[in-house]
Amino acid sequence: MSASANPIATGWLNENALREYPFHEGVGLRPNDSAGVLVENGWTLPNCLVVDMAVSVLGSDVDPFLYLGSMSVVGGSVTLAFCNRDGERVMSVYATASGHAKNSSYQMSGVGSWSGARGVICLGDLDEFFGLTPDGMYSFSPEETELEPTCIRPSPVGVRALEAVDSTGYATFRLTGDVKLVAGDNIMFDYRSADNALVVSANPNSGYREKCDCGDTYSTVVRSINGIAVNDVWIDGGGCLNIESDEGTGVIRMSDECAKPCCGCAETAFINQTINDLQTSVTNLSGNLASLGDRLTSFITSYVLGRKTVQ
Repeated sequence: MSASANPIATGWLNENALREYPFHEGVGLRPNDSAGVLVENGWTLPNCLVVDMAVSVLGSDVDPFLYLGSMSVVGGSVTLAFCNRDGERVMSVYATASGHAKNSSYQMSGVGSWSGARGVICLGDLDEFFGLTPDGMYSFSPEETELEPTCIRPSPVGVRALEAVDSTGYATFRLTGDVKLVAGDNIMFDYRSADNALVVSANPNSGYREKCDCGDTYSTVVRSINGIAVNDVWIDGGGCLNIESDEGTGVIRMSDECAKPCCGCAETAFINQTINDLQTSVTNLSGNLASLGDRLTSFITSYVLGRKTVQ
């Protein structure tokens, strides 16, 4: 965390270095020993350490109670851990004498149940503080280090910023202030008062327009059949045509239930073989017929020549 000089209201801060503020009026600022028992007499937290503090928490359901739960002092550095009423560590700050100027402020962010909380703490004279405080680990009880109630300020729950991230990982910059949600092509908004919800839906009357350059992403989508919009088309088989569809694969299967084949593979093979045998028989008959014709021609020739010789 970085520190920044704070020249505003120096008189106020110097006065706070002499009193318990911002801790609750009347607290003892006494630590516990290693067994968790309050140390009645001895060292107490110097007033010069914390001279101002303000924390903003989101929502009225957060208990605005905060106290210094523990402190670590090691070699010129100090870490303060603040806890809620349940003892949960919800905020912390770290500072060093070498990087600190008197009455410098430090930013703090909440964690855990106080993750939406933000705070500013102002530390006074750290050189004086380290001169009064031995190195070590210190723990405190709420009764000894409770902060003034006005230091914790509940704020209405709200959206601090809006950031949009698309499927590619591209993120817009953080939008703050009055942010508008504008419906683009094919989108419609509907406010549902029952649960104070804004419903984002596809607009069935938008015509599913495309204004972006989507490349070939939608090139295979069927938009119409013979000029009829797809969402208005019914495929009716009628007669012997049976229509089946598979939503999982997107397949539409058409089959003719009337013109079914009467022969199977075995019968078809027998018919083919019979046809082949008939073709072979026809070929043989053609050969025998040609041979018989030759013989008849030879007989007629021999008979005619023999009669001429006898005369």
